[in-house]
Amino acid sequence: MPVNQRAKGFQKGVDVRRKIFGAEMEKAASVSPSAQMFPEMWQLSNEVMFGRVWGRSRELSLKNRSLIVVTTQIALGKTDELRSHLLGALHLGWTKEQVLEVILHMAYYAGWPAAVGALRASKTVFDEKGLTQPVKPYVKGKRKRAADVLYQRGIAMRERLSGVPSSGNKSTIEEVHPDMWRLTMEVVFGQVWPRRRLPVKSRCLVTVSCLVTLGRWDELRIHMRNALNVGWTKQQVREVILQCAFYAGWPAARHSLTVAKEVFAQVL
Repeated sequence: MPVNQRAKGFQKGVDVRRKIFGAEMEKAASVSPSAQMFPEMWQLSNEVMFGRVWGRSRELSLKNRSLIVVTTQIALGKTDELRSHLLGALHLGWTKEQVLEVILHMAYYAGWPAAVGALRASKTVFDEKGLTQPVKPYVKGKRKRAADVLYQRGIAMRERLSGVPSSGNKSTIEEVHPDMWRLTMEVVFGQVWPRRRLPVKSRCLVTVSCLVTLGRWDELRIHMRNALNVGWTKQQVREVILQCAFYAGWPAARHSLTVAKEVFAQVL
């Protein structure tokens, strides 16, 4: 690539980083190990990752790309990088309440330890930004819902995501461990997915990004279909995978494209 073209690519990346991180960008650059120890990696980070991938804003907005990257860092337990990208997410318009909803959602898809680590990282960011007011508990309705009501609510949410009415046939989870099935419907789909602080469409983005990152291929097939069903396009799903490639690794992204090809062939 010609030198002047690379220089333009680098500058585009710098401009994109400034849009993501605002004033935090200069501070990040001053302490970045790649900028200090390995300038060529810093060059590629700006030129390629930010300039050519983050910069593809027509396919997927910076705000949604930020959500994807926050998800990957929670899933991988990369708390240092997570702090940086939480600052970016807040700068791009995600709220403290929404960040906490992402972490709660991830507790069920990446595991409780990953979510607890993310909470610790987020607290340092919130304190730094002066966001110290406690978040009000999320309460929907005036009284606690009975378990059976939550179960039916979970079934309804699952049907909404898949676009397919429940067949009545038992799933593998229900056959092998009925109590786990019950908790899945009552808690994951009945209590977490319906929480309005983070829209269902955004929750689909978080879930797909998490499953790409962790390489959970069977679950990824299901949630890719769900994402298409709630309004994400095939091209946007491809963009999620491309964004994840730089944060979860090329092998995870490559296999995710294989899964996407299978899912796309089944969806008209």
